[in-house]
Amino acid sequence: MKATAIICEYNPFHNGHKYHIEETRQKCNSDYIIGIMSGPFTQRGTPAIVNKYKRAETALNNGCDIIIEIPVRYATSSAEGFAYGAAGIVKATGIVNEICFGIESGSLSELMLISDIIDKEPDAYRSILQAQLKSGFSYPVARTSALKTYLEASGSSFDIDISQPNTILALEYLRACKDLELNTRTIKRTDAGYHNISLSDNPDGMCSASAIRHNVQAGMNIDNYIPYNASDFLSYPLYENDFSLQLYMALINNINHPEEYLDMPNDLTLRIQNNITKYENWTQFMTLLKTKQYTYSRIQRALCHCMLGIKELPKSKTKTDMYKAPYIRVLGFRKSASALMKELNQSSVLPVITKPRDVHSLSDSFARKLLQEDITAAEIYETAFSYTHHKEKKYNEFTRGMIITE
Repeated sequence: MKATAIICEYNPFHNGHKYHIEETRQKCNSDYIIGIMSGPFTQRGTPAIVNKYKRAETALNNGCDIIIEIPVRYATSSAEGFAYGAAGIVKATGIVNEICFGIESGSLSELMLISDIIDKEPDAYRSILQAQLKSGFSYPVARTSALKTYLEASGSSFDIDISQPNTILALEYLRACKDLELNTRTIKRTDAGYHNISLSDNPDGMCSASAIRHNVQAGMNIDNYIPYNASDFLSYPLYENDFSLQLYMALINNINHPEEYLDMPNDLTLRIQNNITKYENWTQFMTLLKTKQYTYSRIQRALCHCMLGIKELPKSKTKTDMYKAPYIRVLGFRKSASALMKELNQSSVLPVITKPRDVHSLSDSFARKLLQEDITAAEIYETAFSYTHHKEKKYNEFTRGMIITE
C-alpha cells in the first residue's frame, strides 16, 4: 500500500491540479495520494478564493484520498517555511516518504544542484548575494541574480527561470526533503506559467490558479479550465479587499507594536505607522507600503500575520525544528481510503486531529497554540464570507466535521 504526498493550495482546484494528481499516481505507482494543503490563507499572505473545506472536497472528488491542513503559521510563511512545514507533516505521518511536485522548467537533477548551492552557500555565491542585498534588492530578486551570476561563472548555467514562484517553491521542497530524508519526484507543469492570467493562451484547458482567480473576479467563464464538479464552489469567492476592515482594525489595535508579529521587519513597521491614516483598503495599502526592498508577497504575509494574531516565536537552531508541525489536522478523506486513515492513526508520530475541539485534548502547549491559530484564521475567514455575501454562518470551526466523500 503505497502513498505519495502532494503539497498544494488548490486556490482554486483546476484541470492542472487534476492532471498533477493523475500523473503522480501513475508515475509513482501510488495506491493513494495525500494532499498537504494550506487552509483559509495562502503562502502569498492572502485569503484563499474559497474556504478550505470546499477546496478539500473538490480535491477529494478529483483524485486525492486524504487532505491534511498545513498549520496557518506555516501556510502563510515564506517559501522556506511553507516547504519545511508541509514536508514535516509528510514525514510525521509515518505512512508516506515521497513528495511529488510540479516544475516549470529544468530537470530534477538541475534543481537539486541549485538547491544545494542555496543550502551550502559557497563563499563566492554568498558574496554576490550580500552585494545584491546591500544594493537594496528584495531577497528573492537578490538570490535570483546571485544564483544566475554564480552558475554562469562556474560554467553550470541552466535554462531555468529561478525567479518563478513555483520554481522557488520547488527548490525549497528539495531542501526540506533532503533534511527530512524524504524522496522527491517531479511532474512537468503544462500551464502557461504562474504570472500568465490570459485564458486565451491556454486553449488546452490548462492554466494557473492565478489565471482562474483573475478571470473569476473579472466575471469571465472559466468552466473549461476546472473539473465539472468544481464550478459551484466558485459561486461566492473572496478576495483581499473583503478583509479590508479586519486588517485595518488589527493594524490600528497594534499600531505601536506591529513588529511583534511574524515576518514584520522594523522598517515596514515604520511605514505602516507613517501611512495608516491613508488606509482605504487592503490592495491600496499594499501599494502605499511597497518598496524596492520588499515584494508584495512579503508585505502581505506580514500584514496577514498581524490580522490573524500570529506572533514571532523564539528562533530554533534548525529549520526542521523552526517549522515543526505539532499535530496532523485531517480535513477529509475518501471512504475508499479508510484503511489508509486507520494506518495514519496508528503510525503517525503526532496527534491526529479530526475535530478542532480536540485542541483541549492536546498536552503540548505549542500544539494548542498553533491549532488555536488555525481556528482563529478559519473564523476570521468565515466571518468575512458571511459579511461579504450576506450569508448566515451555518457552522463554526468547532461544529464543522470532516469531509468524507465516496
